[in-house]
Amino acid sequence: MNSRSVLRFGAVIAVGAAFVAACTSAATTAPSIAIPSAPASLAIPSIAIPSIAIPSIAIPSGSISIPSFSFPSEDKDLEGRLPNELNGTPLQKISLKGSTFLSGNASNQQDLVDFLTALGKSPNDMSVSFAADPTNNLKVQLGAFKVNGVDSNALLNGYIAAAKQSSPQSTITSGSVGGRNVTEIVDPSGQEAGTAYVYANGDTLFYVLTADPALAATALQALP
Repeated sequence: MNSRSVLRFGAVIAVGAAFVAACTSAATTAPSIAIPSAPASLAIPSIAIPSIAIPSIAIPSGSISIPSFSFPSEDKDLEGRLPNELNGTPLQKISLKGSTFLSGNASNQQDLVDFLTALGKSPNDMSVSFAADPTNNLKVQLGAFKVNGVDSNALLNGYIAAAKQSSPQSTITSGSVGGRNVTEIVDPSGQEAGTAYVYANGDTLFYVLTADPALAATALQALP
């Protein structure tokens, strides 16, 4: 498998980063959110989680129509594998089927399709899910990438190989966090985002992205 056909899992995390920003925005308003195009680079991106001050709003008397807002939820089973809360804080979750994810990920669509094809799979076999605190008090992102019926070693080894090829400056180590064996990835250009803690369970790759080691341990303990 050449470097062009290796799955760029960084794109999954990049879309998750956009979700974190969308969650925070949705806490104050009800925008229309389009799943953004993820960058072609694999490197775990520097993700600046914005600090948003929620102003004091005087509610006028009378009837007010509050617009409805919902995040995509295309794989509820995968969402259910991510925790509903951390440290007593509710998390907002989304999930996307492979075709939806790819439709907003044109820059590296062929790489992902090639990787799935090499595994004997198609985008119809793939789902992704993300979870984050919509109030932005917990600086953490959780994610799951599932390819039906794929061996966990194939997913994890593909991730590590792609990370080494696309981001040689990153530090990649193995460790135990929250009682779980994980691969830890730190991109020196994105230290504000923290460390990506990655592991595979069955046909699903899970990750936690945070700069808080204690929060990472709690989040990893909450994952299957």
